[in-house]
Amino acid sequence: METNQPSVNPNTPNLDRLHIKRPCLVVADLERAFTIYQDILGFKLDYLAEASPDSYLYQVFQFPKSAQLKFASLSTEDEPRALALTEVKGIELPTPTTPYRLALV
Repeated sequence: METNQPSVNPNTPNLDRLHIKRPCLVVADLERAFTIYQDILGFKLDYLAEASPDSYLYQVFQFPKSAQLKFASLSTEDEPRALALTEVKGIELPTPTTPYRLALV
């Protein structure tokens, strides 16, 4: 299949193209998530904190104010703050259904 797209060198950043920075994933348990992202995938923890009551996370994810949020920022060797995780406690998270609305591949 031939395309009109120029080839992309993954080792050279191209600021003229889309650059996705720091996807933020909602998790029910940060410690379990760290098992995957740190222990298995090799991310390093940069930052971990409780979210303030006026955090943008409430608005972005439409969490009720009764939810308690904890935020973690993770880095790789090449990409600082490459991924964020938000732990949600105090409310029940809905069970994901298929088809999934998002996939990171």
